[in-house]
Amino acid sequence: MKSIVEKSKKYDDILILDDSVSRAYDANERIIQFVEKYKGENKIDEVLLYFSGHGSFENNEFYYVWGDYEKTRKRQTCLRNSEMDDYLRSLNANLTVKIIDACYSGVPYLKGEHGFEKFLNISKDAFQKCYFLFSSQNNESSSADSQMSFFTKSILNSLKFFDEGKGVRYRDIMNYVSDEFEKKRWTNPFFCYAV
Repeated sequence: MKSIVEKSKKYDDILILDDSVSRAYDANERIIQFVEKYKGENKIDEVLLYFSGHGSFENNEFYYVWGDYEKTRKRQTCLRNSEMDDYLRSLNANLTVKIIDACYSGVPYLKGEHGFEKFLNISKDAFQKCYFLFSSQNNESSSADSQMSFFTKSILNSLKFFDEGKGVRYRDIMNYVSDEFEKKRWTNPFFCYAV
């Protein structure tokens, strides 16, 4: 995924947190520094958050599980989705994209027919436009083989269908992944968007 993002040349700056950042505290500090650098910028066209790893869903909160995870210290050893959304909203990007490839990642923002739109409208600093792609529902494990997760693999496979130079439509990626997961009867990816 790192290679795809770099080759796209869509992003002026990329923060990569790999296995060398094993503590959630350190990851959070790096994210804060990165966000502070761009907070208040007027012309952020697109921001992308991609996470592949372990996840946990408890009490209506998704947690990005980090290397130092301890169940009894989850708020200290994980990153909370609600906090990550606050960071992303503070950037005020024209488009915010989250791709979360982790067990239990499908965050139900608000229930009901128009729940996600209500979430966007009541947020203090709402996302202008967004696509959120989650590898599973909040009560499902994600699947992988020895090389990578099926969700990330499906996203990468979908890119083969785009004409180089014409850009990527996130709806097309979501359609490809949905069809492939339905055909192979893997987990049920969860998507929400507002454009």
